[in-house]
Amino acid sequence: MICLKMRKIAYLFIVFFCGLVMLGCRNSNTYSKQLEAEKQLINNYIERNGLNILGSFPDSTYVWGEKDYALIPGYDNLYYHEVSKGDTATAALSRTDEIILRFRKYTLDVQADTINYWTTMDGPNPVAFSIASYSTSNWTDLCACQGVAAALARMKRKNAEAKVICPSKLGTTSDMSYVTPYCYDLKIKGIKK
Repeated sequence: MICLKMRKIAYLFIVFFCGLVMLGCRNSNTYSKQLEAEKQLINNYIERNGLNILGSFPDSTYVWGEKDYALIPGYDNLYYHEVSKGDTATAALSRTDEIILRFRKYTLDVQADTINYWTTMDGPNPVAFSIASYSTSNWTDLCACQGVAAALARMKRKNAEAKVICPSKLGTTSDMSYVTPYCYDLKIKGIKK
């Protein structure tokens, strides 16, 4: 009699536990769903801001319109907008030159969360790293990521400015973990040769 009651209790426990597991699986947000949501967030940001996505990446003589963005070739969902070519009289940077960078990093939400290192009021010391070794920079957790490095490689000059829409796969480790895309405003303040 006691054994039969124990079996019934064990059976009910197993059924209850399996039900919870099935419910949890049905409501879980898989990585592929998170990536779809991220892509939709990027598309909503583009639409909400009236950005003009160019059909191909323009050459160096192109004059960028205020809302012109282009996909950087070889990267998925990494959009680039050139604000200023910078000091064209100065030497172009190489992948190993140390770049002195100012940046703003913000979410694509309507009410954006922002991290500022744009002026000395925001942070007294600008970020410094090379494109070739961005992954070992002490700024990796904030801005030194594959998406920013790809944009800096196109900026090439002191005082060059650009805007980037960076998907989480090309972002910082934290961005990848939370599948969060960010926009960056970038400005090269100096180049150490």
